[in-house]
Amino acid sequence: MKTLRCYLVDDYPLIFKTVSHVICQMDDVEVVGMETDPSAAIKAINTGTVKADVLILDIEMPGVSGMDVAAALTNKIKIIFLSAFTEYGFEAFSKNAVDFVAKPIDPEKLKTAIEKARYLIELEESRKKQHLYVPGKQSGSKHRIAFDEIIRIEAYANYHWIFQKEKKPHLEHGSLSKLLRNLPADIFIRVSRSAIVNLNHIEGIASRKIRMSDGREIPVGPTFIKVVSKYLSDR
Repeated sequence: MKTLRCYLVDDYPLIFKTVSHVICQMDDVEVVGMETDPSAAIKAINTGTVKADVLILDIEMPGVSGMDVAAALTNKIKIIFLSAFTEYGFEAFSKNAVDFVAKPIDPEKLKTAIEKARYLIELEESRKKQHLYVPGKQSGSKHRIAFDEIIRIEAYANYHWIFQKEKKPHLEHGSLSKLLRNLPADIFIRVSRSAIVNLNHIEGIASRKIRMSDGREIPVGPTFIKVVSKYLSDR
């Protein structure tokens, strides 16, 4: 399990001792930094000087409040707000906070909030792994395609078409070998020099041709027959 990295920001340093003590009792959680200056914390997170997964952030701080900090962040980070004033709870959740923990801190409530943050992070990572990310229409943008939506991928010169269920094919520049490295090996298999298929979309195989769920018949290349036969026999 990945170690969860926590960054603590509070203008009252004694809080660091309390929070650190709670975190020390948890598995795979660590404190990667502590800061009493909210402006410095914003800079550290946005520039990547501090690499953290969770920000445990006080709301009531002089000059720059915790809400100001949350609004100024450009890096994705899960936020757990702390405050002695429970009326901030609603505003905290309006900032997409993972949780709100009232002061004085209840160790069990803080542990629960941190575990909630861990769950959300792992869920997001899991969702990322269920998609293929390809260049979007706008420069620098990304478009995601769910793995189970991909029926087959076929190469044409230096390009390949990604054929999907009930959607128009997506054309992308690049080699099949490079693309295959971004696909889960238990779902996708290369069946020829010019084709990759989704094993879950195979409807049949005969005469060295694989019939896909969209009706297309893909010829199996001579050098791929043994590999394809083994994959299909193991399923």
